[in-house]
Amino acid sequence: RPGSAYFAAVFVCALFLRQLRFFLLSAPQAFYFSAVSVWELTMKRLLYPKEIPFSGDDLIAYCTEAGLISLDLTPEDAAELETLKRPPTAPRHKDPFDRMLISQAKRQDMAFLTHDELLPYYQEKCIIPV
Repeated sequence: RPGSAYFAAVFVCALFLRQLRFFLLSAPQAFYFSAVSVWELTMKRLLYPKEIPFSGDDLIAYCTEAGLISLDLTPEDAAELETLKRPPTAPRHKDPFDRMLISQAKRQDMAFLTHDELLPYYQEKCIIPV
């Protein structure tokens, strides 16, 4: 994997997907989707089956069809979680999956594209708001 590769956690936000499409079409780097995203979607679908119309397997198929490469979570990625810091004045962020995605991107030296406005508070250079 090239060190400058963009790391994308793909979810169901039309604006985000349009911006991701721009990055995919304009950048020669490789794009990845994380096993963490599949895990999160699957957990949310188990809790809210009526609100989440597709499965983790569907997400894998969509990402693979779009040319994204699967990225597994390593023990070293998980341990990187301890290095994440946020200012005490930052709004509360309760999503452990987001923190794992940031940790994974940081450890793998990848950029993490996100539309979540709470994530830049982590002040990690791997986070790219879109």
